[in-house]
Parts: sequence; structure tokens; C-alpha cells
Amino acid sequence: MADIDRGRYATDDITISASLTDIDGVGGILGQAGPTVVRTADGTPIAGIMEFDIADAEDFDALGLFNDIVLHEMLHTLGFGTLWDYMGLTSGSIATGDLVFTGQNANDVYESEFADIAASDGFDFGVPIEMDGAAGTAGGHWDEVLFVNEIMTGYINDANYLSLTSIAALEDMGYDTVFDNPYDPNDLSGPIPTTDILSDAVLVG
Repeated sequence: MADIDRGRYATDDITISASLTDIDGVGGILGQAGPTVVRTADGTPIAGIMEFDIADAEDFDALGLFNDIVLHEMLHTLGFGTLWDYMGLTSGSIATGDLVFTGQNANDVYESEFADIAASDGFDFGVPIEMDGAAGTAGGHWDEVLFVNEIMTGYINDANYLSLTSIAALEDMGYDTVFDNPYDPNDLSGPIPTTDILSDAVLVG
């Protein structure tokens, strides 16, 4: 991702600001996030914000789930679910009940990683997107009924994981990930990190 000169400093990849704030009290919305500035060249974000409900943070930290919530919202700042339409990576609509993510890498991996689901999801192509829930949930996550504990569904679970399909979706969005993109001869990929993905993250808030 290209560095961007934003006046006094250059943004290397993305700057994310995070805060604990009052959202809706206990339960309900645990966090909300998204990009605030995007690159005109490829649509990837330059900056984003994450907000976490102060009424829920301590309880979910005690359950060992707050890091999962942070990672979930961090991916939203990268455009996961928040910039898919802008990037031209969706087809169908909530109204017609056929909303899917159309990135080629994610679709290929989905059909392998979730072969049983893909064979019976009712779609010829694409990864099913959540079509239920409020505006902050519908249209911006994987389908909870199908993917359950995958970290990029719209609901937190007791044991969450980041699927290869989600990583491949990031590749479709323009990020260089550990996924080896077969459609890009110049793709650079590296080993999957063995440490906690959040251990080297710096939150600016």
C-alpha cells in the first residue's frame, strides 16, 4: 500500500484511532468501526476509527473475547464489509435475498474451506453475506447462520477464528496477505504468523 503524505506526517498503510465510549449500554452493540479516508487509486483506507462500548469492554475482556472484538473492528477499518460495495466486490442485494461477496480469491477458498456449505448455499458464485439484523450488521459481515464462529460474522461467539476465506477476501480488496494470490504473478506472500496477531498492534486513541 502506498504511503500517503497527509500534511505533517506520512501514513504508512493505515492509521487507526481507537476509543472506549458510550454506545448503547450493556449488550447490543459491542463496537463499531470503519474507514474515514480512502486512497483514490485503489479504494484502500488511509485512516479509520474504532469505538468500543465502555459498558461491555470489561466484561468481554474478562471472558477473553475483547481481543476478538478488536480484531473484528480492525478489519472493518480496513474496509472488510464497509467498502465492499465501493470496491465493486458484491452482487445482489438484501432486498432480493441474494447478496454475496464476489472476490475471486475468496470464492475459490470458500468452495474449498467450506465445501459443504458452498454446495448447498443456493448460489452459483460468491460468499454469502449477512442479510439479517440492523444496518450495522446486515450487508457487512459473513452470514452468521452459515459461518457461526468465524470472526467476521456480525455476532460474537465463545470461540472465534479467522478463516482462510476472510484472508482471501482481504487479498481481493487489494491487501498483500499470507494468502498466495494465483491471479497475481507479482503477489508477495509470507509465512502465517505464529504469534498473536494483536501483539504488535498499536492503537492510537
